[in-house]
Amino acid sequence: MFASPAETFFDTEIYDDDSPSRDDDNDERDMEGEAYVESCFSRQYLSRLAGTDDLASCAFLEMRADTTEDDLSGVGAALPALAQLRLSNSVLPSARSFGSTFQRLRVLWVARSGLEDLQGIASLVELKELYAAFNEVSDVSPLAELDNLQVVDLEANQVRDRDAADYLGMCPVLTTLSLEGNPVSNRMYYRRLVARAIPRLEVLDDRPVDDADRAELPPGAEDAGAMPGADYDFHGGMTADGNGNENENGDGNGNENGNGNGGGNG
Repeated sequence: MFASPAETFFDTEIYDDDSPSRDDDNDERDMEGEAYVESCFSRQYLSRLAGTDDLASCAFLEMRADTTEDDLSGVGAALPALAQLRLSNSVLPSARSFGSTFQRLRVLWVARSGLEDLQGIASLVELKELYAAFNEVSDVSPLAELDNLQVVDLEANQVRDRDAADYLGMCPVLTTLSLEGNPVSNRMYYRRLVARAIPRLEVLDDRPVDDADRAELPPGAEDAGAMPGADYDFHGGMTADGNGNENENGDGNGNENGNGNGGGNG
């Protein structure tokens, strides 16, 4: 169940979680004589989820949690080698819920979890891949502190800040990004603006970044707002506006310039 470092996950494969529900065993336990961080997740329950009694070496865990009630820091303390955590369809309003115990976490799924605030995510110092589609995130600036981040999926969130791409451009190894379905993706010249802010980007919204995306911006493009009457096409970015005018993906005749090949699926 452990994904290779190059493997990325998009689309339905990260939303079809059939995770077991939380049980009612809320006993606090000692962990090999040391004080176990208080958590409603007992070692017995975590062992059942992980499929092993050797929690110290467990690298993958799939679960659901309500972080308004559950203390996730206890999970990180019990599984110090955890590298991949699937929490999709949980209740997780803030990334602060992770605390500082997930020191080896490299891949995190939190799709459809009511996530609003990314403050605190910098504590996940080894994080390489973040899958947080269909949430309510509006501020991406906390991601700028993650030096190892390679993949970010924020499809269908609430990102509208024109500086969002600049913050993501501070991630030195970011190569795959999805902002499809966010207000910011309705900006004129959206793909060009993002490609310029993140020069190393290879895939944007499941499509390879090509020469057209790296074309020089016309004067005033940075100040351009949303395309008038723009309709959103979840398979290829914005389509022509309601008057049939040219947009960043069109050639003036309604034809796409991009190759249309998807990217980012593992």
